[in-house]
Amino acid sequence: MFKLYAASLSPLDEKGNLNLSKLAQYCQFLLSEGGCDGIAPLGTTGESNSISLEERLQVPKKLYSSKINPDKVILGVGSSSLKDTVLMIHQAQNYGFNKVLVLPPFYYKNISPEGLFDYFAKLVTVIGNTEVRIHLYHFPQLSAVPFPKDVVAKLFQEFKPMICGLKDSSGDFSQTSDFIEVTGGIRKGFDIYPSTERFLLQAQQIGCAGIISGSLNAFANHSQRALNANKEQLQLLDVVSTARQLSERYPLIPAMKLFQSIRSNDNTWGNILPPLTPLPFKCRIRFIEELKQLEIYPQ
Repeated sequence: MFKLYAASLSPLDEKGNLNLSKLAQYCQFLLSEGGCDGIAPLGTTGESNSISLEERLQVPKKLYSSKINPDKVILGVGSSSLKDTVLMIHQAQNYGFNKVLVLPPFYYKNISPEGLFDYFAKLVTVIGNTEVRIHLYHFPQLSAVPFPKDVVAKLFQEFKPMICGLKDSSGDFSQTSDFIEVTGGIRKGFDIYPSTERFLLQAQQIGCAGIISGSLNAFANHSQRALNANKEQLQLLDVVSTARQLSERYPLIPAMKLFQSIRSNDNTWGNILPPLTPLPFKCRIRFIEELKQLEIYPQ
């Protein structure tokens, strides 16, 4: 089944502390009225690498106590530190969250394919639990450490089922297709998730497992309608694509936080961690006007 995961936002208080209770409530919303099949907390959209490890380690317990279904969660755990990544995975495991999303070690640039492979080989060995399901996080624009397709194929072949998938945030569908080609995609048990709803139908057709996207915080219901439509599918897909393109004209995280502020009537959703900043006033007005023109303004 093709699934839509929101790369969920992280609610923060005025001092920049992660609000765990509000995060759990928001995840419940995304999985119900929000229209999502799953959630991916503590990823890029969740500002995870700006949030302390101490705070992130508390998230699995809070999601568990809030009765969030672990099967619907892919938890961001990546860090430049192998030990910190292991700590996060073990903590996730303690509360039944076995599906994780792992960045490459992103501090050192121009690392060799052998070095990248060795990092994940070591990670698998240290974890030592075959119930863990690792999704590689390919986001070269931010990490500056891409996953070569031959490294992905080798990791999958040597460490399946623990290494079981990849989120492709490159925005380049040809790269998604390459990853499908070398792994076999869902046909061979490797779940690939592009990061934009613009590829909704193409991703489904070539054997992706779904989409993991920051803009699904706002547009999941529209995407679900497009996926499940018959006669009006092309028109609905165009709405989804236009909405995604709208979100790409603005910094995505503050734009999605503004959307959630409006939807929830809660201005604290606008809190954001430096070095990111809220949308400037003129951008806020323009973003809201464009949402209204598309008839997707939150009610």
